Amino acid sequence: MDLLGNIIINTFSIVVLAVIGFYSHRHSDKKTVDDKLYMSILLITAFMLVICIFGRFDGTGHAYYHLLNAAGNFILFFTSPVVPSLWLTYVLHRIFHDREKTRRLLYVSAVYCGIYAAMLAISVPYGWFYYIDADNYYHKGPYFIAVIIIVVAPILIAMLSVIKNREMIEGQHYRSFLIFPLPPMICIVLHTMLSGFFLVWNG
Repeated sequence: MDLLGNIIINTFSIVVLAVIGFYSHRHSDKKTVDDKLYMSILLITAFMLVICIFGRFDGTGHAYYHLLNAAGNFILFFTSPVVPSLWLTYVLHRIFHDREKTRRLLYVSAVYCGIYAAMLAISVPYGWFYYIDADNYYHKGPYFIAVIIIVVAPILIAMLSVIKNREMIEGQHYRSFLIFPLPPMICIVLHTMLSGFFLVWNG
């Protein structure tokens, strides 16, 4: 996908997120934990969509484009597990309504993302997860699958938790919790299988 196509898709996605965020902001209690988590998911996803544009300068020759490409891809990889971790926290909070458990899970998620960030920083010089070649093209690294596992794990845990505790969830929310992760999963599959195809993993 070329830069223009990426800009169009990401801009459309940001507009959709803005509409969802505006509607949620008007019809929610802004002080509750679940609403704060939900809005955080929307804002971080929008941020990633913007950064994704800066990471799509493949093949451009100027030095500053190479810098933008490298920085954009690093930030995207860096933030990739954040939204899935927040989604898991949000889902479990909606199921159990336990503030203390939610606080502990946020701490675990921070450690989880921190360990991944350290792995990513170490991997960059060696191109283990991804690399930018001399012609300024993005490529998946030999251990790219490790990133996929790290990103997908919280999503799958959230889905299994929803299925396991379905009797504790209202029917409408149950369906939403199962459908909501599908776009990110589709994006992950497409990005993994297709060379030169890049979408923000959080869908």
